[in-house]
Amino acid sequence: MELIESFVRFITEYQDYSYGVILIILLASGAGLPLSKDALLIASGIIAGIIAPYNENALTLMLISCIFGVTAGDCIMFYLGRMLSFRIQRYWPFSRIITPKRFAALRKYYRMYGLWFIVIARFIPVIRIPLYIFCGMTRKIKIGFFILINGAVSVIYTVIWVGLGYICTRNRELLLEYVPKINFGFIALALTLILGLLAYHRFRSRSERKKQ
Repeated sequence: MELIESFVRFITEYQDYSYGVILIILLASGAGLPLSKDALLIASGIIAGIIAPYNENALTLMLISCIFGVTAGDCIMFYLGRMLSFRIQRYWPFSRIITPKRFAALRKYYRMYGLWFIVIARFIPVIRIPLYIFCGMTRKIKIGFFILINGAVSVIYTVIWVGLGYICTRNRELLLEYVPKINFGFIALALTLILGLLAYHRFRSRSERKKQ
């Protein structure tokens, strides 16, 4: 992936500022900048691997920067939704991100799956930002609850991608070939969970009807 290689080349030229630059870019990405967060995290792991011979704490510092950047970016979207509520749909680019139709769909699935929907959304790029805005717009989800659940999932998600980049620093060309397949695997797993929850929901509804 050209984005990853370009990012790695850019950051390695400014190693002294790498953690801060990565943090800012991840914040911007979480706040709506059209950049692949997965690619940025893989690149961050590769950069940590390059810096590691000169700094034994490189991976730890990189993970801290990335986890904070990812979770804080999500919280920005949540807070904007909470602060502006339905008015956020009047402003670009949010008018395209959280359309009335998309809001209705998110509300439907959140009512059905609740907590699980937030967990699954982390691994499906298309619905991440709309869902976090939706969570804020409804004002039924407490900020502390959102930070706790989303933060826990974000740690797992970040460690996986940064860890892969770090482990495969010397063989990053091979890793980059498999990134689309790994991403597809995450999406397939998330969709499988959704289908499983949907099947469970329907089975439970039918059981309740029979009892009545």
